[in-house]
Parts: sequence; structure tokens; C-alpha cells
Amino acid sequence: MKRTAKLTALIISLALFAATLVGCGASVDYVYYTDDANYIYDVRVNIPTELERKIDASGKPDSEGYKWTLYEWLYIYADLFGYELAPMKSAERGMKVYRFLRTVPIEDDEDDDDEDSDTVVDVKNLFYTYRVTVTMPNPFNGMRADYDEATSSDTSLMSVIKYGFDILPALTDAFPALRTEDFGEFGLNFYMPAIQGGASSGETVEVDISETGNGDEEYLFYKFDRLFDEAETTISYSYSRPNSLGWYVTIIVIGVAIVAIILLVTRKKKTAKPEAADIFPYDPGKDESAGGGLPTGYNGGGDDIFKY
Repeated sequence: MKRTAKLTALIISLALFAATLVGCGASVDYVYYTDDANYIYDVRVNIPTELERKIDASGKPDSEGYKWTLYEWLYIYADLFGYELAPMKSAERGMKVYRFLRTVPIEDDEDDDDEDSDTVVDVKNLFYTYRVTVTMPNPFNGMRADYDEATSSDTSLMSVIKYGFDILPALTDAFPALRTEDFGEFGLNFYMPAIQGGASSGETVEVDISETGNGDEEYLFYKFDRLFDEAETTISYSYSRPNSLGWYVTIIVIGVAIVAIILLVTRKKKTAKPEAADIFPYDPGKDESAGGGLPTGYNGGGDDIFKY
């Protein structure tokens, strides 16, 4: 998750054009993940179809006299910043999803040492495992201030939303119906891939990341939500990884115990050298029977087995 701090200024503000839609059922999802070679920036704006019709109905004419539509405005906006307006099928009835996609090769990453200065990693040794807990700023931190402080003299993502750029008018100029909305309570949702056996301060949900948005590729993500306000919030997640030293110690102890048991079981007991009396127990010098010490049945020693 190294790049999430960097994305605060470069990526997430792409979705903030929808901030003027608060109270109308609209929301923004920012889904961040990677494949084998790329970082994937997936921003989704969810707008009720009734609201979309209202916005389009208020569209002002462009330079050629054609009324702006929300689709056209978003298409140009996305293209300005290297995004594609991708198809997305909403899982919710009566909702339209505008999805922006951008991929950046991982090899092009230029992280610097200061980028993760606000990220705290806590590692606890649980003998057999390490429990790693990562706490970092919510990627939406600072968005409200950036939006409020944007000026017409710059060409930031925020500025284009508020003031327009080149042929693209400001969002509220293109669609006057948006001017009356208050976006102080607008919700912003950040998603990151869930880790097997892990946990987070958010909730775990399924997210479709298929290119066509038809539900073919659903994976578990952590969802962190917040408001479009000035609060500085954090997100955290944790996971376990094996502690090899603990397992090595256990294996050695078990091995020693097994060897000890085998030695105890297989050790041969030493026996004393037998004496003559043990080999032939008859001692003619001892009067052990009525027969002069002879064993029973021998020459009158005890009962004579031959006397009958």
C-alpha cells in the first residue's frame, strides 16, 4: 500500500465532482489494487438514474450549441487526466455507475523516503507468528481543503471541477441543477484488497473488478468510509506471517524428545551372568525334600513316579 499516500492528490480527487450530489443518493467508491504488473486506480461514481436525468435536463449548450450531458462531461474530464470511462453494471436497481480506470506499471513507481512517513507499522512477536498492524492516513484526507482552496489559475483536478479547463466548463456551469446542493455530508469510500487471515478497521465486502463490470471477478476488499469534511482520519489493517525462529525451536525440541523416547524404548536391559544353580537347580548338599534333596520323581525324592 505504499502508493496510497501519493494518490491523495493525484487520483482520488477525480471522484470529487460528485460531491455536489450529496443528499441525492450518489456516492463515490475508490478501489485500489494491483495485478502482476500494474497499479489499478478504479474510481466509481454511483448516481441514481433519476438524478442523472435531472442533471442532463439542466445541461447548458456547448460551443457548438449542443447541450452538455453528464456522460460527455465525464468522458472529457477523465481523458484530460489519463483515465478511461469504463463500463460498469450497477448491482443496485435504479443506479447508474460511472467508472474511471487507470493503470500504471509498477516498474514506473518512484516512491521516495518521505512518502510513507505517516504510516506506522507495529510488529508483535507471537512466537509462532508475527502480527503486523499497519496504520496510515485515509487517502481522502485533505480533499475538502484542496477543493475549498482550489483556484481558477491552476489546472489541478479540483480546479477543473470548480472552474473548468479549455473546452470543459465547470461542472456547475455545465449543469446548473447542481448549484444548490450542499456536499458537507458526502460519503467517500476507499477499498483495498482484503488479506487472507487478516482484519481491518473497516468492513469486509465483495467487489467486482472485472473489466466489463458484469460480476465475473468478485474479490474480498476492506472498505473504509468517511465524510467529505476536514477531519483527518486513519485506516488500519493487520495480518499474520510465520515466525520461522519459533517453528525452528519447536521442531528442534520435538526432534530431541523423539530421539530420547526411541533411546529409552530400544535400550537393552543388561542381565547378570547365570550361576551353576540357575543352570541346574539341584544341589545335592541341601536336604530340600524327603528324598534327600532329589527332585520329585527321582529315586524316592518325593513321590516316586515309578513306584506304581
